[in-house]
Amino acid sequence: MIKEYIPYLMEVDVFSRKWTFLIIMLLFFYGSANFNMLKSNVRPITSKVLSERLRFLETSGVVLKNVVVERPKRVEYELTEKGRSLMGALINFFVYVDKKAIRKG
Repeated sequence: MIKEYIPYLMEVDVFSRKWTFLIIMLLFFYGSANFNMLKSNVRPITSKVLSERLRFLETSGVVLKNVVVERPKRVEYELTEKGRSLMGALINFFVYVDKKAIRKG
């Protein structure tokens, strides 16, 4: 019974980690970003946590890491097709939260 829900739970895990929403949103709006740009916009995230989140999102198939070969070497992150498709769910979530906030206020 629970086995049929495992794929859904794995997808929810992507969103359940702190800072993940914001990282996905930034990459959606900017198209691509390097580590320092993300770090400066996701405050007060530490470098260690940002690295962990980016690695997790990369292994989850949400973020693509591009190494740009130039001097000095540069790394850019961007959303994959799967990452871009998550935006619909994120927008629906924000609409839901916004409606709940209006009812409380």
